[in-house]
Amino acid sequence: MRDLYRDFMLALAVLLAALQVYFAWRGPRPADSPAVQVVTGHPVVGLIVVAVLFLIAGVLNSAPLLRRLLPTRKPDVPSTIDETDWRTLYLEANAARSEYQQKYADVENRLLQLQKAHKPLPQHPIPELAERILLECKALQALLGTYGDKVKVRLSPSDSQDTIDARLNDPNLRQTRIKFSGDYRLNHEQLVLRLRDEIRARCAISDDPLEQAISFAKSGTAGTAENVEEIIVRFWDIARNVNI
Repeated sequence: MRDLYRDFMLALAVLLAALQVYFAWRGPRPADSPAVQVVTGHPVVGLIVVAVLFLIAGVLNSAPLLRRLLPTRKPDVPSTIDETDWRTLYLEANAARSEYQQKYADVENRLLQLQKAHKPLPQHPIPELAERILLECKALQALLGTYGDKVKVRLSPSDSQDTIDARLNDPNLRQTRIKFSGDYRLNHEQLVLRLRDEIRARCAISDDPLEQAISFAKSGTAGTAENVEEIIVRFWDIARNVNI
């Protein structure tokens, strides 16, 4: 705003000076207005007005410099602060800090309680031999899952002998049983026999149903899923009693 006033004063002074020069050059005329006649008849008046306008513009322009040079009065600041105010502020801050500390302690105690409640279950490692027996049981279950009921024969007490013979001699059943027996002998028989012998040597355990199931499982057309299922059952039962 100060710059706007300064520029206005300068523009007005320049305009009046220009008019003063113009009327002085032109000379007075009878048809001039009274104001023009005053300017043309008294040229000093116009110069004084122009000088005053320039002076005002100069003062406005130098106001920031004068403000820096002249001393300014600082606002009165109390030298001391009421002791009651400091005490109140301190008590309020201390109360808030104590509240946060209490909340933090409650959260930390709750976390410790949860950690104590969530204790990991004790781990009891499976004995090495028992683990290998159980792994082979899992592999034999996968073998059964591959062939499913294709190697099983569903019989009922009411079936005649001719019906039973026809089902057992079905070409598709015989072919599937041969594949099943070959898969077992190729991928599982040696490990099953090794585990059986290791059970005998290390645990002094001999199981007749296991021996019979192993014997029938490796035969061709007689090798059925029931024999492998029996091997799994016997191995599971033995693994429960093996501690090595």
